[in-house]
Order: sequence, then structure tokens, then C-alpha cells
Amino acid sequence: MRKPIFAATPVIGALLAVALGAGAARRVEAAPPAIPPDAVAFYRFDPSRFDTKTAAFLPLALKLAEQAGLVNADFHPIFDGILAASVAGAVPHTMCVLDLDAEHDDAAKNGFRITALQAVLVLESTRDHRSFLSTLGTILSHYKGEAPAGGDESAGQGDTPGPTQELFDLPGGRRAARFRQPQWAAWQTVEWASLSDSFVVGLGHGSLERWVTSQGAAVPHDLLTLHRASGAQRAAGPPFLELWIDLDALRKAMPEVLAQGRPRRILTTWRLDNARNWMFHGRWANEFLVADVTWQRRSDPLDAVASRSLTLDRWPRDLTLPRPEGKYCVVIPIDLAASFDRVLSAYRDTLREDKLPAFDARVREYRARERQTYAALWSAFVPYVVLSNDPPPAVPVPGATTVYFELKDARQAAATQRRLESLLAQFITSDDPQVLGESVVRKESDGNYYWLQLEASGTLRVPSWGWAGPYLIGGWGPSVIEHNRKKIGRR
Repeated sequence: MRKPIFAATPVIGALLAVALGAGAARRVEAAPPAIPPDAVAFYRFDPSRFDTKTAAFLPLALKLAEQAGLVNADFHPIFDGILAASVAGAVPHTMCVLDLDAEHDDAAKNGFRITALQAVLVLESTRDHRSFLSTLGTILSHYKGEAPAGGDESAGQGDTPGPTQELFDLPGGRRAARFRQPQWAAWQTVEWASLSDSFVVGLGHGSLERWVTSQGAAVPHDLLTLHRASGAQRAAGPPFLELWIDLDALRKAMPEVLAQGRPRRILTTWRLDNARNWMFHGRWANEFLVADVTWQRRSDPLDAVASRSLTLDRWPRDLTLPRPEGKYCVVIPIDLAASFDRVLSAYRDTLREDKLPAFDARVREYRARERQTYAALWSAFVPYVVLSNDPPPAVPVPGATTVYFELKDARQAAATQRRLESLLAQFITSDDPQVLGESVVRKESDGNYYWLQLEASGTLRVPSWGWAGPYLIGGWGPSVIEHNRKKIGRR
């Protein structure tokens, strides 16, 4: 039987990094919400045990920057993402996809078109919800001037129908609000409500009513119970991250979409084409965070659950890297060469069919030209990646963690640096990115580090990476590198 290849891949680091940078130290104020048995997918993160700095100033600073005209409209998606992440990352939260349907469409950008969606984001806090509402209002304000789809975008606001906002009642008597642009489909409707134990934002008409009804019903989710029992066998500590996907539900809802094109390639690449469902478990094990995945095969009995460990629960003896002093530590065994190939394969899966020949040709040319360079680069490192919040991120944004790689031989640092620069040379450019989606790699000679420029101003230097002796360190900003250089230099 093939096993899903989530172990020793960048996906592990990505899933953990999304969670690890997010938490401000807050106590859990309410019990986790009940996941409905018919949910398609859900994600839950609990930051309450993470020792990171609170940053209530970030949403305010972002809003002031926009009001001052420092945020170009082209970068609103980045702005909105950071703003939402900074708010959600400070409290326990759950995102649940209640319903999803799509149909194949060759004309659509992704090869399919969403026809139905109901999802909710639950911010699990009993505290004042006005800051959540203010953030949501800022994000929605970016859509108030949109022209109807297919209409004349140059038309004045007087010619464009405005958005509608209405109040409605939820089961139990709670009031909720609904926002919708006239050109939006029903599944694009945004709903929200302040409940006694949470602030809930829904996407899709009727999403809040469905969510509130499911919480009142309290129907047990037997499959989740089965998976959680398997995932807790290695570490009995409290969970900080859970991610669940019901692949059988997706196949039933949109069989044509999953049977062809990009969705089919993605499932095959990650060896999930025979899986009924899949779950990621992140738990505390003293000062270590451990991660496991569980899944059920369609070819196995219904009560059989397969599992695989993704991280270690101890510090490897063959690492000379001083153990980071953060609140947590994650050690991921990894085959860098194989992971590089999987990243290329995963990216290939996202491309349209007509783009594949050109991409494959570029990869073949790249491999032929750089084979020796990247083979020597990958083999130069100890086969582990370490994650920690040392230093704690300045803001509770998901993904803000520190990443460490270690060379097998410190004498190879200069040669490894040359190889890294050779591989990055084609991405280092003097041209500034001016539109969303463009990016360039920058080298900061003064501080001897690199950073990825995602937008024209260069304000966001995420990620940044550089060397501290034989250790390659990356993180959410240049200060991460300097902090670790000083600490390692003192030891």
C-alpha cells in the first residue's frame, strides 16, 4: 500500500509554520465548537499556550496606513490577508467548510467553477467583539466600489448598484448581518454575528444559520473521534492544530472535478487518490510540538485508520545547532533533494494543461544546467529542519516562525553560499515588482542576508534568510537573522 507522502516534505513545515507564528498568549475562553459530521473540511488552531507578543497595534497601524494612502488598491488582497491573520491568529479559531460544490468548466481559470459554498470562521472569544467587527468592516470596504461583473469599471459610482446589507435572525434569537454585492453569486455572500462565546463570519448565503443549527444539534462526529484517538497515541498533550478533509464528501459533491485536470493530479501526487479522508494532528509534547497524519483508505475496513509521524519528540544527537530558546521546538526529518522534487511536482499540479509542456521543458533545462549545483547543495545539509519562535514574532500572524538548517561540515559554508547564489541568480533582479503576484529576491549586502520582495514598497521582507556560521536561518524579518547571529556567536 502506498502511504501519503506528507512526511519529510515542505508541506509539514508549511502547515506547522502557518500555526506556529500565530499565537498570542491567551487562555482558552470557550470549549472548541462541535464539527458537524457532514462538514467537508475544517481547520482549528489554538494559540493559548504559545508565548508570543500580542500586537493589538497591527490592525490599527494597517488601517492608518491605508487612510494615509500608503496602501495601493492593487495590494488590497495582501493587506486584507495580513489584517485578517493578525486578528484571527491572536485567539483560538476554527474554519469549517460546511458545503462545497463545483462543476467542470474549461473556460474557468482553474478548470472548474464553484456553484455552491458555505463556510464559517469562528473566532472563539467571549471578549469584546468590536475589534473583530471593525476589521471585517475595513476589509469589506474594499469591495464597495466594484462594478458589476462584465460591466464598465470606469463608470461612476452613481451608475453602479451599491452593495446590500441587511439584518436577520438566527436560530435562538441572535441577530446577524449579511453583506452582498449585486454581482456576487449567493456563495460569495458574507454574513457575521456576535454570539455569546464567539464572533462568527460566514461565507455563503445561509452559512451562519446552518452553523448555529449544527451547534445546537451536537451530533457526534464518529470519524473524527476515531482519527483523534489514533493521532493521540504518540503524544497525550493538548492539540494546537487540527486539519481535516473528507475526500469522500468531495468526490460525492463534485465527481467530475476531482476525476480530471489539476484536482486529479494533486490527489495523485500526494497519494490521496485512494484515501477516504485525511487528518493532520499537531500536539504539545512538553516543549516539543509533534505532528502526525492519519487517513483511511477506501480499500480498507471502515474502522481502520493508518497513521504516520512527521516530526521527532526529541533533539537529534547529530545536530550541533544550539537548541533554540523559544517556547516550542519542532524537529522535522527531511530529505531536501526529494522535497525539492516534490515542490516542483506540486507546483506543476496547479498549472493548466496547456502550460505543462513549456513548464516541463524549463524544468528539464534547469535540471541539466544546475543538476550538480543543487545536488551538492542539498547533500551539504544535515537532514533536519528545526522550527521555533526564537525570537517571538513581533505580531501574531500565521507563518511567523524561525527556520533553521545546519551544514554537515562548517568548512563548506562558503561553497554552499556560492551554490545558493548560483541558484538564486535568475530570481535576483533590479526591477521592482509593481503588480500583485510579481516577486523578486533581494540581497542586502549591509546585513548580509536575502529577502523576498512581494510588493513595490519593499516594506514586507518575508521571508528573510541568512547565515550564522554553519547555520542557515530564515524567518519573518531581518531581525530574526540578527537575533540568532548574536545568540549563536555568544555560545
